[in-house]
Amino acid sequence: MAESTDVDNSLLDAPFADTDIEAPQRRVIEQPWRKWMDGDKKKISEYMQYHTDSITYFTERWAHGPSSTPPPNNPMINVQ
Repeated sequence: MAESTDVDNSLLDAPFADTDIEAPQRRVIEQPWRKWMDGDKKKISEYMQYHTDSITYFTERWAHGPSSTPPPNNPMINVQ
């Protein structure tokens, strides 16, 4: 079986060539809720960091296989 590097550009032309496709606007939240206390913001930041670290850990495990490094510890934060 021969590998092909050609791309079928006809799929890119029809049927949407004359259609304006608008991507949804990106939602950007620049400021936290004004009623969060400083301690709450710190807890939320720690929890977001845990999730970011978890995503990184599991992505690396998916790509590189098992590791002796344990996954990040869940901070068990309760913000109400």
